[in-house]
Amino acid sequence: MRGDRAHVIAIVATRDGTLPLLFVDGPDGGVVMQEQVALVRHIAGQGYSPSQQLKLTESIGRFYDWLLIAERGIPANPDAVPAALRRFLIARYQGTIQPDGSDPTGLFWRPVKAQTVDMDRRHLNKLPEATRRRCRHIPTGERRLDTLVQVEAGDGSQTVEGVVVDGERNDTGAVYFDDFFTVFTTIDDSRGELIRCNGANCHVEIL
Repeated sequence: MRGDRAHVIAIVATRDGTLPLLFVDGPDGGVVMQEQVALVRHIAGQGYSPSQQLKLTESIGRFYDWLLIAERGIPANPDAVPAALRRFLIARYQGTIQPDGSDPTGLFWRPVKAQTVDMDRRHLNKLPEATRRRCRHIPTGERRLDTLVQVEAGDGSQTVEGVVVDGERNDTGAVYFDDFFTVFTTIDDSRGELIRCNGANCHVEIL
């Protein structure tokens, strides 16, 4: 990811519309922030529009940038998070660029309006402690590029639908479905789970 950013937002196409996913820096690449997904699904059920879901996701992504880049990491002590949040909100309001054009935080943020800062605060107050899971293929939100599948266990005991986010691929980018692969579920699960599938023991239908 870019040096002044520790997150990427991907818009994933689902049968019911779209879903913004927040990928943050991890040891092996992009990592899905599971609580962001659960929160977006929750507010979508309350009637929040796709643009409102995206704005919430952007607030969370910017705070993650602040923690990893400006504060050099997520605080080990949860009690330190409120102070970090206050510093983040001040940085959003005042900007981080110094009069001489330098920026010790590395973020190069310009000042924003008080209403925008308050929106960030309200969004972040909704967020519980995040957990993250590893993904290697970040969805683009375009059906022609992403691989949306329905996977049914060989014994018919379980069926899931989602976007393939990990698995061996050939030179054209197609997934080898006869081996292990990972699906990020896009329906019927409020948490947006990552499920590892064994292609040898299931039936896969590309949607």
